[in-house]
Amino acid sequence: MKKTPTKKGRTWIVTLSVVGLRFRWKRDVIAMMPGWCPFPVTLEREPDNRFDPDAIKVMIAGDFKLKKLAGKQLGYISNRLDPDSDERVGLASLLAPRLDAGTVEPVKLWITDIDVEGGGAELSARFRDIPAKKGGRKKPATKPLSGK
Repeated sequence: MKKTPTKKGRTWIVTLSVVGLRFRWKRDVIAMMPGWCPFPVTLEREPDNRFDPDAIKVMIAGDFKLKKLAGKQLGYISNRLDPDSDERVGLASLLAPRLDAGTVEPVKLWITDIDVEGGGAELSARFRDIPAKKGGRKKPATKPLSGK
């Protein structure tokens, strides 16, 4: 019996803000980071984060040119609070449930710019929608989500 090919979903591109570099990196290292751009990263869900259940860590990819930094956490996808309602309105709140449900997967993830003064970064991301399987949802990812 011949297997039919799996239908692939559409791909889409989004620019995400990465925050928290100053909590993990020394100022002189952050000052060097613009020279590394662009560089590959991976995403890793952190649902047990005590501050944000939609937390998505941004990790420096394993194939980064500076091997001693590969696998280190760069920061988090921004998930800012709405000052009027204290509701989370960042893209992490929209992306995290889709990553957990397996309805989207990263295709390519690159840090394209570093804000040395602000301690943030710009992440250019390409994602692919995963069509829902008949008879249920896909299991959530248990390993880091990479986009190469």
